[in-house]
Amino acid sequence: MKAGQELFTMRHQRMIVLAVLTIATVMLSCPRDPYTYNTNLKLLVGDTIDYQDHSTCPVVSPDGEKVYFLSLPWDEWDEEYNYQDGVGRLYEVKSDGTGKRKLLDNIFEAITISPDGKKLAAVLWPDSGLDRDATNYIVLIDVNTLSMDTFVVSHGGINQIEFGKISENALYFSSGDKIVRLDLSDTTEQIVGYGLGFDISPDGKLYIDSKLHYVEINPDSNDLAISVDTGSFGGGKRFLLRHITTQEIDTLPASLIPYSGGRVNFPYWFPSGDKIVFSSASPSWEFPHPAQIWILENFFEQIE
Repeated sequence: MKAGQELFTMRHQRMIVLAVLTIATVMLSCPRDPYTYNTNLKLLVGDTIDYQDHSTCPVVSPDGEKVYFLSLPWDEWDEEYNYQDGVGRLYEVKSDGTGKRKLLDNIFEAITISPDGKKLAAVLWPDSGLDRDATNYIVLIDVNTLSMDTFVVSHGGINQIEFGKISENALYFSSGDKIVRLDLSDTTEQIVGYGLGFDISPDGKLYIDSKLHYVEINPDSNDLAISVDTGSFGGGKRFLLRHITTQEIDTLPASLIPYSGGRVNFPYWFPSGDKIVFSSASPSWEFPHPAQIWILENFFEQIE
């Protein structure tokens, strides 16, 4: 009887070992997340394990040394802001990932930086909760003193905001399908076009896209703009490259995003024009996972 029990125990142990080896083999055969093998992907803000914060809307200083972004603790983003993407308090971090610090406690949505790097513009989140139609406060923030000048505009639900280039004393923003120009000297507003996304080219021209959201024109080329395809919970599954002259759209390789099946949003060029900063989150099936801030280097070498 004892020998039979020992035989059973040995068989049971072998079955457990075999099961463990099978599971390990399956896990190793599954595709890994691109950030584990694409050495051009660099995690700038956040972590890939605990997901403590939701960080989005990165913009880069003109010298390429700093990245400004919006961030909220995951539980606050969940409970108080209903997974609204692109919302948070203002932070900065050096482009090497050091020196992260919170700048302001106000809640903002959509930020941009002036061509000289001295000011940020942002949409101040309304006190009326999640009523996006009431989002009609635009603030200019001095990056050194953090003082704010507030502009009340007549168009709500602002999604994107951009400074005019060169010496133009103006801001452009989208409200629904309207693109509006705000003159900062006299606060007058003018609807200048209609579309989904827009940007100001390096030579100061307004570009409006009828199909893509959050287009960002390459600083070295007036003809190339990066965006993302649409997806659930905001953002998309892949990066897109718009050829402005021909209006062709290239869907870029999945290896450029950190997570297999994850989402990316808010791509923004570094001044060098050969790398981008963006937000990315791992896959989710019911509730969205919070995003981190990533950098993709050697951009054009990977899409040739």
